[in-house]
Amino acid sequence: MKKAGNITRKKILNTAIKIFSEKGFLATRISDISKEAGIAHGLLYYYFKDKEHILQAIFEENWKDLIKNINQVIEHNTSVQERISAILSFIFHLFYNHPDLFRVIVINLRYNPEGKKYIRGELLQEFLQPLYKLFVEGQKEGVFRKDIEPEVAIDFLFGTVENSIRNILTGVSKFKLEIDDLYKIKESILKIFYNGVLEES
Repeated sequence: MKKAGNITRKKILNTAIKIFSEKGFLATRISDISKEAGIAHGLLYYYFKDKEHILQAIFEENWKDLIKNINQVIEHNTSVQERISAILSFIFHLFYNHPDLFRVIVINLRYNPEGKKYIRGELLQEFLQPLYKLFVEGQKEGVFRKDIEPEVAIDFLFGTVENSIRNILTGVSKFKLEIDDLYKIKESILKIFYNGVLEES
């Protein structure tokens, strides 16, 4: 019974990602999600109080998976620069394979003030803290300059990644959701970042 409940809940979340991506969070109704998912309207309310809670669950569950995968990359026994490059590659490949999810997380979450507050708090810190430590590791190894604050450097790096993804989703960027374009963006971001933080040899 519990397994069936988990399947139903997952179906609701996956359907909501699709609908939120297509229609936007504000224009989506609970009935749109239940109809598309093929479940009773009342059953959806058994799992989620409202669409705000659905949006929150989408972010929380997928964000935790992202943190788990990035931490696995950080723990690899490779150079700091290789690990940072691998993290960016992972994020851009995830974006390529799941654009609807990123559209919901990057764009639609701005319409959920409570969710955004939570995101900018606990979950964002879970994501950033290991990256701050990775930058400090690079400073101790003499790879990165010691006169740069780790938080500022990492916030700049991943803020740039987020903006690049948002610009593609909104059509502002000349780049498209294609592997070659995402690779160019990643390499350009890394070049700009390293030109600012690498210790001069």
